[in-house]
Amino acid sequence: MQNLEHRGEKQFIFPNNKNTFYNNYKLNAWLKKFRTQHGLKLVSVHGLRHTCATRMYYQKKNLIFIQHFLGHISLKTTFNTYIHHIPELTTQLEKPFHLAL
Repeated sequence: MQNLEHRGEKQFIFPNNKNTFYNNYKLNAWLKKFRTQHGLKLVSVHGLRHTCATRMYYQKKNLIFIQHFLGHISLKTTFNTYIHHIPELTTQLEKPFHLAL
């Protein structure tokens, strides 16, 4: 992993067998094929970042941790752009508070 070629400022996370990284186009092509084979709705690799941030938030991960995990400079970007409101998960998040009353 340490010998991987770094290209520019972008940080890619999926190494290939050529000692470089897969680009976003290739990853989205693979994801499209997977979606089609499994009857899933439209999602992109970047969309998975939003899903990851949202799931981590609802699993009660620290917002600062999520911010750093995604590589954001601003916590505002993480919270206002990447974390999405999901009513079903909000209900689950509130349950422990109701039990404490």
